Amino acid sequence: MHQGDLSLSPNGGTVQEEMRWKSLSGLPTQFLQLRLSKGLLAGAAQDVLDCDLSSLFLPARVGFQDPLLTQIGLALWRELAQPAPASNLYAQAAAQMLAVHLLRHYTSKGSAVKERKQNLRGLTGRQLKQVVDFILAHLSQDLSLEDLASLIGFSPSHFARLFRQTTGESPHQFVLHQRIERARHLLQETDASLVQIAAACGFANQSHLTAVFKDHFGLTPRAYRRDY
Repeated sequence: MHQGDLSLSPNGGTVQEEMRWKSLSGLPTQFLQLRLSKGLLAGAAQDVLDCDLSSLFLPARVGFQDPLLTQIGLALWRELAQPAPASNLYAQAAAQMLAVHLLRHYTSKGSAVKERKQNLRGLTGRQLKQVVDFILAHLSQDLSLEDLASLIGFSPSHFARLFRQTTGESPHQFVLHQRIERARHLLQETDASLVQIAAACGFANQSHLTAVFKDHFGLTPRAYRRDY
């Protein structure tokens, strides 16, 4: 095993529990475990690949490299290390991508599994309005893909694809932009404290609001309010 190597344990076991590790370096060794539920994989198989999970065999593998899996894993790791990790939508979107990638590239049928023909029309205007109205009414809450998809009767994975197709953004990106815009409006039009604004817009805390706001506008919320 080398730096960046991956291990795949499809039956819930972990390599760390099955093997004894001996490092050839004096540096600390770190591992990241990502666990995907069987329900998530089954949903991805049905909604995206149009096949049943029971027809696919996902073999165990040790010591392989996959840049996409590594990139997603490290992105999640960085988020978890933040004082205020991203919302459920961020992790759920990453999990959906991981599930589809594993099914397409690591199952017994491999690339022979074809993606389901997609609805090219995306969401209808009525469906999109229903979802957007719900998002705006619940910005202070930690929204999930299940919350949004259930509004219009879609599975989370199918909804996420149609939403991006319609808006050009993932649900996570769209919700984050709505939170930033509401925060900007409250900074301009009210005397609410930063703590109150962070809570009203669905940010984990004032520090989370400040970090996201500064990344988007190049100013802290306090500086933005002062300049405005």
